Order: sequence, then C-alpha cells, then structure tokens
Amino acid sequence: SITIHNGILKIKTFTPCNYSNFILNIGRLHKQKGQLDLIKAFNKIKTQIKENLLIVGEGVLRAELENEIEKLNLKNRVFLIGADLPYSYIKNCSLFVFPSYYEGFSNTILEVMSLKKNILAYNYKGSKEVLFNENLIEKGNIEELSLKIVFYLKNKKENKLLEDKLFMHSKKFSLNKTLQKYEEEIKKCVEL
Repeated sequence: SITIHNGILKIKTFTPCNYSNFILNIGRLHKQKGQLDLIKAFNKIKTQIKENLLIVGEGVLRAELENEIEKLNLKNRVFLIGADLPYSYIKNCSLFVFPSYYEGFSNTILEVMSLKKNILAYNYKGSKEVLFNENLIEKGNIEELSLKIVFYLKNKKENKLLEDKLFMHSKKFSLNKTLQKYEEEIKKCVEL
C-alpha cells in the first residue's frame, strides 16, 4: 500500500491580527486537542516568559478551559479567541503548540510550517509523519511541554533554525507534489 499525504495550497494574503509575541494553539476546544495540558504547562512557566497564550477555536470544552484559566489566575495571560481565521494569528505568533492526543494527518501543522513557524506537538502518528524529533513531546507530559516552550522562546536562534527547517520540509507537502503522486499511481494502474 502507498500513502499519499494531503497537499496544501500556498497561503495568499491575509490581514495580520492585533496581537504579537505570543504562543498559539488552534483547534476545536475538545479534550482530544490537549488545550487543558497546554494551559497547565503555561501556568508552570508564566513567570519565566513574557509571551501570552492565545487559543483560537470553539467547542464543548470552553467552559472547562475558562474555569481552569480562572482557577490558575491566568485571565490576563491566556485568551480564548473563539472561532476565527487562523492565518493572521499564525503569522504573528512566536511559537505554535499543538498538544493533540491523536489526529489524522494534520493540515494545520503543514500550514504553520509553510508560514515559517516552529511547532511543538505531542508525539502521535500524524505528527510523527511530518515533524522532527525536536518538535515532538511525549503525550501528556506537561513538564516536558513546559520546558520545551521555555527553551524555544528563550533560544531565538534555535527557534529560527527549526522554523527554517520546517519551512523547507513543508515544500514536500505542496498540493502540486500531492497531485503529482496521484498521477504517478494512476499511471502505474493504467500500465497494469
């Protein structure tokens, strides 16, 4: 069997968001997406970093996330943006964090890579297919998640190197490359 990954279109123009210098998460507010872990990790490091945390998305976990933010006294540092177009946020973020427990092949990760941003993600099948070991964190390991967030925010050079490496790697997943692979496979079938 052969795997042909989703391809992504080159992202055109978009209006930048009004925020800058922040950690970003995008996704449906759901236990699967790990936003509760991200808030807990952020709480561990809030005094070590100046960046705030923005979570773009909507879902059934909103009330629980709001309660956790309130309980940890993070209302001035963690913001639930709601549903919105993600690109303007991605472009302005300092680091993208995607602590999902499971996903299919993630277009979100590819889009973030194509906008030249570094990513931290839990190590699940879909993230392993695209990201490097430096980007991956053991599922549910809030301590490791918090330490890696601090590392990349404090080490701008390392962060930039990984952004560039991910950007170059994202080119392998362009829509043209995906269509080319489909064409190659169809030709093989026709030749049979």
